[in-house]
Amino acid sequence: MKQNREIEVAIIGGGTAGLSCAIELKKLGVKDVVVFERASKAGGAPLHCGHKGFGIFEFKRVLTGPEYAEKLVKNAEDLEVDIYLNHTLLRVEDGKLVIITNKGIKNFRAKRVLFATGARETPRSQRLVSGMRDIRIITTGALQRFIYQKNQIPFKSSVIYGSEIVSFSALKTESDFGIKTKAMIEEDGEIKVYPFIRPIAEKFFKTTIHKGVKNSFINSGKNLKFAINSKEIETEGAVFSGSFTPESAVLRESGFKYNLINSSIDISQDFQTSKRGFFAAGNIIRGAYASYKCHYEAKEAAKSIWLSLNNEDDPIFVEIECSSKNIEWYYPTLVNLNSPKKFLTNIKFRDYQKGTLQIYLNEKLIYEKTIEAKPYKVITLPWIDQKLKSTNKVRIELK
Repeated sequence: MKQNREIEVAIIGGGTAGLSCAIELKKLGVKDVVVFERASKAGGAPLHCGHKGFGIFEFKRVLTGPEYAEKLVKNAEDLEVDIYLNHTLLRVEDGKLVIITNKGIKNFRAKRVLFATGARETPRSQRLVSGMRDIRIITTGALQRFIYQKNQIPFKSSVIYGSEIVSFSALKTESDFGIKTKAMIEEDGEIKVYPFIRPIAEKFFKTTIHKGVKNSFINSGKNLKFAINSKEIETEGAVFSGSFTPESAVLRESGFKYNLINSSIDISQDFQTSKRGFFAAGNIIRGAYASYKCHYEAKEAAKSIWLSLNNEDDPIFVEIECSSKNIEWYYPTLVNLNSPKKFLTNIKFRDYQKGTLQIYLNEKLIYEKTIEAKPYKVITLPWIDQKLKSTNKVRIELK
C-alpha cells in the first residue's frame, strides 16, 4: 500500500474487535477500510483457543476459536476489507500512524482510526510471586500456542494461577491433551467467574480451586514446588492466566489521555479517545472480556465512526474520575457532550463488594445505588438524566 494515500478508516488490530468493526463499517457503506495486524495471521486470541464455545451469539453456531477467527476473516475479506499482516503500530505522531512492516517503517494517514489491539496476560514476575525464572512457567496464551499451533505438550502436570474465564479455558485445554491440573490458585477471596463453573471444574476435571492464596513460593528443580495452604504441590509446569492488561502503552507514549485504574486510554460513550478522529474498542479499553462482547461493542464503535465521518463537530469531553481501589475497571471514562449516544457507566470490581455507589457532579451527589457485586459481575449505571457542561466535574465513589 502506498503510504502517502489517506485511508478512510484504519483499524489497528485484526482480532475480534478489529474485524467486527471493519465488517460493520463496510455494511454501513464505508468503502475504504484497512486493518493492520501485527501477526502473520489475522484472527486474534481466538486463533489460539482450540476448544469450542465461540460464535453462539454472533453466528448462532458453536465454533472453536480458530473456526470463529477464520469466519470473521472470511466475512471481512468477502466485503473487500484490506487486511495487512505483519504491520505493527510503533507510534502515533502528528496524526500519522507510524507502522513497522517487513519493508521498514512506513507512515499512514487516515480520516478515522480505531485502536483494537486487545490485552495481554500478566506474567508471574509482575504479580510479585517469588521464585526463579523457569521456561516451564508460562501464560495461557503460550500454553494454547504450544498445543494448537506447534502440536507440543509443554509438560505433563501443572498448577493454574487465576480463576477468570481464560483460566478455565486453560483447564479445558490441559484436560483435552492429558495434562494433569493438580490445582487452581486464586489470590483473592472469590473466583472471577460465575459460581456454577467451580463445581464443574472440581467434579469433572477433578481440580481443586484454592481461594485467598497469595504469593505461593515457587521453587525450581527437577519439578516446580508450590506452597498452597501449608501443603506442598509438585508439578512439571505452571500456567499464569488472566489478569489482563490492555495493550495501550504505545498510545500512552503517543500522548493519548490515560486512565490509571483501567491501565488504558480514556474513551467516551461513543468510543472516541481524547484525540479527535481516534477511537478504541474491544479489550484495549479495559482488559479481557468475552469475544461476543467485543464483537457487539465493535459494531457500536463502527456506527460511531460512521457518524463522525459525516459530522464535522469536534467532541466536547467531560472526564469521569474514580479513585476507588476496589474498582477493577470502569468505562466510559469520558462523556462526549456532542454525541447522541445514550450514556451508561459499566463498572467491574476486583473482589466481592457490598456498599453504595455514588456519583457526584461538581461535588453534589446526583445518583446512588446500593450494590452487592461479585468480581465476575459488571454493574451498569444509567445515571445521566440532565445536561452536562464542559466545565462540570464528575466523580464515582464506592462507600
